[in-house]
Amino acid sequence: MISVVIPTHRRGQLVVRAVESVLASSIKPAEIIVVEDQSHEALISLDKYINSGLVKYFQKPDDSSGAASTRNYGVNKVSQKYVLFLDDDDTLYPHYIAELLEILSNSKFHWGFGDIVVGGKVAKYRCRKSGELRNIKFRRKMVGLGAGFWIERTTFQSLGGLDEAQTIDEDTDLCCRLIGKGLNPWYLKTPAVNVSRRDGVERLTQSNDIEQKLECYTRTLVNNFKYFHHDPDACAYLIDRVHRVICKNGDLGELTRLSKYRIPAHVQLIHHLREMLIKFQSR
Repeated sequence: MISVVIPTHRRGQLVVRAVESVLASSIKPAEIIVVEDQSHEALISLDKYINSGLVKYFQKPDDSSGAASTRNYGVNKVSQKYVLFLDDDDTLYPHYIAELLEILSNSKFHWGFGDIVVGGKVAKYRCRKSGELRNIKFRRKMVGLGAGFWIERTTFQSLGGLDEAQTIDEDTDLCCRLIGKGLNPWYLKTPAVNVSRRDGVERLTQSNDIEQKLECYTRTLVNNFKYFHHDPDACAYLIDRVHRVICKNGDLGELTRLSKYRIPAHVQLIHHLREMLIKFQSR
């Protein structure tokens, strides 16, 4: 019922750790699919798992690169109803698939996620208990694909998969499109993935390029605002994250990106104060 898709790029030893964490699950998935992007380290490091049939390995063609296209490629190789994403630098908790299967056998939900654990602590509060995330703040429905994120394969494909033009923020964009179609996530309040942030490696989809972040955040806003023009909370979230990046960059001329959007009154005040601070600091 579940396929685990692990995209990887030049992290041979780490992807072995990720695969072994899946194999240590109390109930194993139907298949583990590793898709390597523009390198061959995983092919070498996973040799015994590939030859034994425990891992299905694919080398993504060089016509496109990036985490979004690598994940899309992996989903197209999936044979099961549900896809569970795992980053190559993280590890899966051994109970997560078993708990997820119990949920999937009794629910009609199309996507969801669990808790990320960083340094032994859950990284972000979502809700007090498992269930459909409906009447909560919009931002709590936004989640990275490394958070035990699962999705029905046909739902993912019906949306066209991840936006490959998004070098970052493709996860937020996907969450917005799902919710925009009326599909709320199912939250499983249990540790799903252990995330290491002390191994000295660059994260799979993380970027410190402020210009890149601004372009991708703006693209998420532009492409999804039509779904949420009636929802002040969602509008505030999508607009404010672009505003924050603009102010961090220090170029207030970029605020023209937001000129066509109706900004909720309480957010306008926050923006005004943020802009005043930037102007004061630039003196």
